[in-house]
Amino acid sequence: MKRKDFLRNSAAAAIGLSIVPGCAKDDPPEVQRENPPFPYLEVSETSNYDIGLKIGTHFKMQFNEVFARNEANKVNNPDSPFNGMDLLSILMYFVDSDPDTFYNPFLSAAEERYNNYVEEIRGLSEGSGIPFKKMFVNLCVFEILGKLGGEGQVLNNEMCTTKGCSSVTFSKESKLFLAHNEDLSTANADLMYVVKVKQPGKPTFMGLNYPGMILGVPPSTNEAGMMFTGNQVDIPMSSDGVPWVFLCRAMQEAQTIDEVKSILQFPDIGYSAHFNIGSLSENRIISAEVMPGKHEFYEVDNFYVHTNHFVLPTMKEYSILSENTTTRYNLLKDKSGAFTSKPDEVTGDLITSWMSSHDGHPHSVCVHSAEGLTLAHSLFDFQNKTWKLYRGNPCNNAFKTLQLPISR
Repeated sequence: MKRKDFLRNSAAAAIGLSIVPGCAKDDPPEVQRENPPFPYLEVSETSNYDIGLKIGTHFKMQFNEVFARNEANKVNNPDSPFNGMDLLSILMYFVDSDPDTFYNPFLSAAEERYNNYVEEIRGLSEGSGIPFKKMFVNLCVFEILGKLGGEGQVLNNEMCTTKGCSSVTFSKESKLFLAHNEDLSTANADLMYVVKVKQPGKPTFMGLNYPGMILGVPPSTNEAGMMFTGNQVDIPMSSDGVPWVFLCRAMQEAQTIDEVKSILQFPDIGYSAHFNIGSLSENRIISAEVMPGKHEFYEVDNFYVHTNHFVLPTMKEYSILSENTTTRYNLLKDKSGAFTSKPDEVTGDLITSWMSSHDGHPHSVCVHSAEGLTLAHSLFDFQNKTWKLYRGNPCNNAFKTLQLPISR
C-alpha cells in the first residue's frame, strides 16, 4: 500500500470515518453539550508567547506528525526541477536562496502590525520543537507561491490539490444560520484539535485548529457572541504584506462586526481570503472578500453561498476559477435557491443535508478523495446559541452540540 493511501485509511479509521461517499453511520452519537468532539485544551495565560508554548507543548505529537506527513507528499514529475521534493522543502529552498524576497518582507510586516501573534508562533515553535522559520514559512505558503508567478501557480495546482471549504449562510426574519465545511488534506484528518483561550482584558475564544498553524483559521467563536469561518481563495499575485492568516488570528478578539471590518480593511496584506462573520448581539452576518489593497463587504440577506473564488461585484475578476470550486458553488446555489421564498422551511438540519451532499463527486460539497476530506462541519445556530460541530464528513453524522461561550 502506498504511504499516501495508508495515511488516508489510517487517519479515517482513527476517527471512525467512512472513506466511501454516502456511508453515514446508522446510529448517530448522542448529542452532548460538553467538550468538543476533538482533542481539547483550555489555556489561560497573560502573554501570547505562553499561550503558544502551552499549545505547542500539549499538541507536540500532532504538530510533528502533520509536518512529517506533508513532507512525505513529494512532487512526482520527472520533468520538474523539484521532482522528489515536498512543498515545504521547495519553499524553504527559495527562502534560503533569497530571503529578502520570500521571507523577510512577510516577517517584518507581521512583526510591525501583529508582533504579539508572532510571539505566539514563537511559543508554538518552542513547545512543539518545530523550528520557528519552518513554522512561519508554513504560514506563508500562498504568499510565497504568489511571488513565484507562473511557476508558483503550477506548484499550487500540483501540491495544494484540496483547496477546500464551502459555506452557506442564511439570514431572514430573525432566523440566522452559518454553516461551513472545513476541507483540507487527509494529512490533517486525525490531528485537528480545539482550544479555548483566556487572556486578561480580551474576549475568551474557542476554535478548531490545524496543528502547526496560527490560531483562528478554521471555524471559531468568542464570548462576545462572534462567529468566524473562512475560505481560501487563489489569486495570481501576492504582496509583501502581512500573511493573510494573521487576520484570522486578529478577528478572534473582535467584539463587533465594525471591529472585524477595521481588521479586514487593512490594505497591506499578503494574499487573499474570504470570511463569514456572525454577531449574535447584532443579529447579523456579513461576508468579506479581501486581497492586497482591496476588499468588499456584503450584508447577508436570505441565502449567501461561498466556496473558493470571489463572487462579489468588485472582486470576482481577480480570483482563479476551477471546476472544483464552481461545481460546489453552483450545487449549493441550486439547493438554497429552491428555498429563497420559503424561510419558514429553512432549518439547520436542512442546510447540513446540503453540506453532506455527494452530488458532483469528485467535486462534491462533502469531500471524499485520496488527497482531501471534509475535516469538520460547523453549524452555528443563532436562535439556540449553539455550535453543532461535526468531526469529519457531515454525512457520517458524528457531532456534538456546544453552547456558544457568550458572556452577555
